[in-house]
Amino acid sequence: MRIVVFAPDESTRDIFRSFDRKDTVTLEYMHHDEIRTWVKSGHSADILYLDVRELTARDCSRLLKRLAGSGSGALAVIDVDDEIDDVGRLYFDGACDYVNSHLCDEGLKPSRVEAALRYHHQVHHQVEPSADLEHKDYEAQTKKTGSRTRGDIPPDFPSTACAIPRLIPSSRDWSGVCEGEEYTFGLLYVGVDLEDAVRKDTRPELVRDSIEAFRSAVSEAALPYNGKLWFWKEHAGVVLFPFDGVSSDAVTGTIQLALRGMFWQAETRTNYLTEQYRLALHVGNIVFQQGGRRETLVSDTINYLFHLGSMHAGPGEFIATEPVLSRCPEGFRHCFVPHDSFKGVKTWRMRRILRPE
Repeated sequence: MRIVVFAPDESTRDIFRSFDRKDTVTLEYMHHDEIRTWVKSGHSADILYLDVRELTARDCSRLLKRLAGSGSGALAVIDVDDEIDDVGRLYFDGACDYVNSHLCDEGLKPSRVEAALRYHHQVHHQVEPSADLEHKDYEAQTKKTGSRTRGDIPPDFPSTACAIPRLIPSSRDWSGVCEGEEYTFGLLYVGVDLEDAVRKDTRPELVRDSIEAFRSAVSEAALPYNGKLWFWKEHAGVVLFPFDGVSSDAVTGTIQLALRGMFWQAETRTNYLTEQYRLALHVGNIVFQQGGRRETLVSDTINYLFHLGSMHAGPGEFIATEPVLSRCPEGFRHCFVPHDSFKGVKTWRMRRILRPE
C-alpha cells in the first residue's frame, strides 16, 4: 500500500506509527506546493492525506477538489488542531475520511485506513441503479411498441456519467475558481453565422452594433446559470460554466440560449444579422485567466471547441459532446438525438426548434 501525505512538514509522521514495521506499506511526505505537479504528472497512491495546517478553508476545499478530481487515489484529511468547522463539507469535496486531533494522538490503525478505502470504493465505483433500470425499461418498451414518441429518451443515451480525463473540478459556482489555476469547465462555443445575412451594402457600423447587442444578450442570459462570457473575437466567443465534477448548469443554460434567440428577435433585442447562430458544448480543462488571455486560449481544448462549433455544428444547431451531455438533467434528455462523432468523441444534437414563418 502506498500512502502519500501532503503537509507543510513531517511533524505528523507519528500518526502513522502503526505502519512502521509493515514491509507492504510505503509512506511519503510531500509539501502542499507539490500537489499541482503531482496531479499533472499522473501519479497515484492507494490513499492521499491532506494535512490542513497552514491552509485557509478556501485553499483546503480547492486542494481537496483538485486531488479528488485527479483520480490519484482515495483522499482523507488530517486536522491536528481541529480547525475545520464544517466536516461534512470535506466529504462533498471528495474526502473519504477525517482524522481529528483525538485520532492523531491515538495514531491511525490499519483497520481505519482499510475502512476509508472501502468507503471510497463504494462511493466512486458503484453504478446508479435507477438510471440503468430506466435505460433498460425504455429499450424493452421500444422493442415492444416499435415506436418512439416526442418525449422518449433515445435508447443509446448514456445511462451513467461518462468519465472525464484529468478531471479537476471547481465548484457549482465561481466561488471555488482562482485565477491562474487549472480547472475542468463546461465550455460553450457561441458563433454567429454572418455570411448569409451580410450584404455588400451592409454598413460596417450595423454589423458591429449587431454583434455587440448579441454578445451582450448572450452574456446576460448565461448569468443565471453561472455562465460567464469569457472571450469574444469577431463573431464567436466562449462561455465558461464551473463544474464540480458531478453536475453543471451548462446543459440547462445552453438550452436556454438556444431558445432565447426567438425572444431576442421578437423583443428587437437583436436583429436579422444575428438571427442564426451555432452552439457547441464540451467539457475540458483550461487555466482560468480573467478575460481569456492569449496564452490561455492557445490550447488543444480551445482549438477543439472552436472546430467543434465552426465545423461540426450546422447553422442554427446546438451540439453537445457525450461527456457533458451524460450529466444532462433527466427532464431534458428527450430533447437530444444522436448526431455523429467529432475527432473520436460522440456528439448529440438538440432537436430542431420549429420557428414561426
